[in-house]
Amino acid sequence: MAPPAVFDYSTGDDIVELRWDSSQSYPVDMGAQLFALRAGHVTDTLSRLNPQWGETARRRLDDVDRGPTHYMDRGNLHVFELWVLEHDGRRPYGREDTWVSADGWTNMIDNTPDPDIPDNLEGKLIRVWSVDETGLPFRFRLYA
Repeated sequence: MAPPAVFDYSTGDDIVELRWDSSQSYPVDMGAQLFALRAGHVTDTLSRLNPQWGETARRRLDDVDRGPTHYMDRGNLHVFELWVLEHDGRRPYGREDTWVSADGWTNMIDNTPDPDIPDNLEGKLIRVWSVDETGLPFRFRLYA
């Protein structure tokens, strides 16, 4: 498998590179039993965090037309599993939509194609989440 492409986005004088995009890179295939186990765990956890998130995740992961381990379902599962781990943290930047999660990465919510990464975040590892109307992500991108 080839490494993901690197895309350059200019933010002022600095360059922030898109290193990975969950809507363009998908996890490897897995068996239906493993997928069901992981999907059950993540939807139960999301339901405890926010009942709407759990219900939305169940709908996105249960697509009988495509089968349980379609690459898009595996991609959604990966996004949800990471969200469970990294959805909250310290907010040292004075912005409600930006936080530092337990893994030490800066996270921000921005649904635009070219996120407006604040100057004080440049040079850091940044995870940018795109979320639906309930706040549940459907995509994340990694910038450095």
